[in-house]
Amino acid sequence: MATYSTLQTDIATWMHRSDLTSAIPSFIALAEEELFKTHFNALRVREMEAEETLTVSNLAATLPADFLEARYIKLNDSLRTTIFYTPPEKWKPSSYGYFTIIGAEIRLPTGVSNDLKLVYFAKPDPLATTPTNAVLDNYSGAYLKGALKYSFMFAKDPQASMAAQAEFDSYLANASSNNKPVAAGPLYVVAA
Repeated sequence: MATYSTLQTDIATWMHRSDLTSAIPSFIALAEEELFKTHFNALRVREMEAEETLTVSNLAATLPADFLEARYIKLNDSLRTTIFYTPPEKWKPSSYGYFTIIGAEIRLPTGVSNDLKLVYFAKPDPLATTPTNAVLDNYSGAYLKGALKYSFMFAKDPQASMAAQAEFDSYLANASSNNKPVAAGPLYVVAA
């Protein structure tokens, strides 16, 4: 199992440098920001999924602090009605069946008073605050390749940095494409 400590050691080993110990935590933090938020193909894998019931008050609900992106939202009613995202500039309070997100708040259409069931991608705890997380356990290469890119930038090696960026991009694309939601048919139980 990979840990924050072993990741730091791996980065120093891959860089063939023992003098970057104090800078490596910064490389990891920069990689985490890109990995989960700013990369054009930010990581979204099953290990990041979470579910939460949100309380609705005055046609709004507060998003969880670790929210990155919604998988889906359903009304917590007997029908479990799915509601769909629309951008804030197109959303109207009269658009039943649609929500929008403004800041850290989900805005709901007129008439919605049920709580919400939110299934979403949650940002893992930063490695500086925990020894490991589900993403590091399952996708340690993402952290390593991202941190190496910043390591090479710090070392002023643009060619190595560009190569690391290409490897990082490829790793994220493959991880995301291998984690698409599974479409499965009905489950049949056969008596033995």
